[in-house]
Amino acid sequence: MIVGSGANRTVKVTPAANQNGGPVTITVSVSDGTTTVPTTFTVTVTPVNDAPTLAHIGDQSINELSNLTFQAVGSDIDVPAQTLGYTLANGVTSCGTITSCVVPAGASINSSTGVFSWTPDATQGPGVYRFRVRVSDGILQSAEEITVTVNDVIATNPQLVFTSAPQTTGTDLSSGLVTIQRQTWDGTPQTSGVLTVSLATTATATGGFRNSGDVAAITTVNIPNSSSSVSFRYRDSQPGTPTMTVSAAGYTSANQDVTVMAPKLVFTTAPQTTAPGVTSGVITVQRQAYDGTPMTSSQLTVNLSSNSAGGHFRDPADTQNISTVKILTGTSSVSFAYRDSALGSPTITASAGVFTSAVQIENVVAPPVLVFTSAPQTTTPGVATGKITVQRRSPVGTAMTSGALVVNLSTTTGGGTFRKLKSATIITSVTIADGKSAVSFRYQDSAVGTPTITASAAGFTSATQTVTVQNPPKLVFTSAPQTTSPNLNTGLITVQRQSFGGSPLTAGPLTVHLSSSAASGQFRNAGGATVITSVNIGGGKSSATFRYRDSAPGSPTITAAAATFTSGTQTVTVDSPPSVSGLGSSYSTPKSTPIAINFTVGDADTGAASVTLSANSSNTLVVFSNGITFPVNTGAARQMLITPRNAKTGVTTVTLTASDGVATTTKTFTLTVTP
Repeated sequence: MIVGSGANRTVKVTPAANQNGGPVTITVSVSDGTTTVPTTFTVTVTPVNDAPTLAHIGDQSINELSNLTFQAVGSDIDVPAQTLGYTLANGVTSCGTITSCVVPAGASINSSTGVFSWTPDATQGPGVYRFRVRVSDGILQSAEEITVTVNDVIATNPQLVFTSAPQTTGTDLSSGLVTIQRQTWDGTPQTSGVLTVSLATTATATGGFRNSGDVAAITTVNIPNSSSSVSFRYRDSQPGTPTMTVSAAGYTSANQDVTVMAPKLVFTTAPQTTAPGVTSGVITVQRQAYDGTPMTSSQLTVNLSSNSAGGHFRDPADTQNISTVKILTGTSSVSFAYRDSALGSPTITASAGVFTSAVQIENVVAPPVLVFTSAPQTTTPGVATGKITVQRRSPVGTAMTSGALVVNLSTTTGGGTFRKLKSATIITSVTIADGKSAVSFRYQDSAVGTPTITASAAGFTSATQTVTVQNPPKLVFTSAPQTTSPNLNTGLITVQRQSFGGSPLTAGPLTVHLSSSAASGQFRNAGGATVITSVNIGGGKSSATFRYRDSAPGSPTITAAAATFTSGTQTVTVDSPPSVSGLGSSYSTPKSTPIAINFTVGDADTGAASVTLSANSSNTLVVFSNGITFPVNTGAARQMLITPRNAKTGVTTVTLTASDGVATTTKTFTLTVTP
């Protein structure tokens, strides 16, 4: 609403009870009857704490020695609702003629539930007691002042009284000694005769009584003659506050509550820190009585749960997922492990029946990592790679140097092995030393392929890298196989470097080593004069040339070899030419008269039988080439028959060629055909 007059006006905004929030936009307009001008502002209503309210209790009346109980019920309109607590306080109204304006002795209220309990004793009745029942949200409170009238009861019957304090025990555990006493109505102990006292509990299905030695279940106890008291114990399998009642014929019964605490499950191992997908260390849960005493009775199944959707529990050997574990008879604890796929702080819970559950927060953090800091390697089968380096790093990439770390090495191929950096020793792991962040090794494989190598270590994300194992380049003889004679150089021999597929390679210089299977063989430079053992293929070139010479006949194998290249081989034929002897330098015969010439052939390598002969005439006007024949053409002794053309005369040069199939020998002579 708007109040005031003149130039100054006031806008009053009054929120409704328990109304809060905002901001709310409020528009105020001013008008002179012709023009209207608006303006806006926002209002945010902040919540205030409201006092809790207490449901009406009203005045009460109870006989002395009887129990008065009621429940105070408080409520709170604040959102979110606050935790309420209950207390008793002295009255505030003038006492006047009432007995007391203070909280009476023995009266109590449960601070959490609001349950009030009071059993006035014989000295408190008759009387009128005024006091307050209060409820508080921790800041504000509400109270109701009530009056309790205690009626006097003329007691004539003797009574049973609990003389021991109320007991607290755990489920399935016997309480301490509970002592009861027989008394006259005015509290004087009685000792005459034997009195049988019956024992009862409100927990009829789960509670029971035990003798003082805790060796047998009982339902009665006997107060012996000359004694006023007797003791026993109480046991219950369920938590709660059961009421014990002791009664005997002719006696006023006595009641007392027992607090039975639930046993509990407790994690006895510290919270675990692990990484996504990595199983934690061993987690141990123990069953204990309410006071922390380990429990070892019958087998107990413990259910396991996590508030993380990616969480799983694992058996201690980390072989399978589990959802329960069993604490065996005679033992108090059992172990398991935890694994989660997501980063975070999952809460795990172990629960079982009446046991108070155990909870623990685990930490799933990004793990440190292993990283290959060397470039991917390329090698050939049977040849170790260059240096491969693996480094340990924090999740943010910082090198780590604390403590020694064993790094396991593996490969995806069966033929792959790892080697020490400076030796051929086969290894399966390397150790990063304390104070160091990295370590190096080498890799070797027997087969062509692209194996993946892996470096792994406990608690670290593994590192992987692909190694290329390719067929090696090769050396190839591109010139035809050579044939020569002893102590004579071959023609030029050319060796070329090629890829495995046969493409010429030209990158960088390459030294090619030359060797022969014959001890008598040697290599010569391309000019043939200098003895060499290697040739150099220059950068940008694919090939080099040389010659070969051998002092002994045979078929030696020459080899061209170079580091990382498949060697090239070729056979050279070193053959001795056949021999021809017994021929003169000139012969003559009359025209039209054949002439027979005898001579001898031989071959140091293959013998005379392998020698074949041929001949030709330089002057076919005198002798046709086919006019030259060999009537005797086997063995060492041979004969040549030359038949001149009919009636022709003149001079011709005859060339004789002897061959052993590899090398040849030629002889020439002149033949004069006379008139």
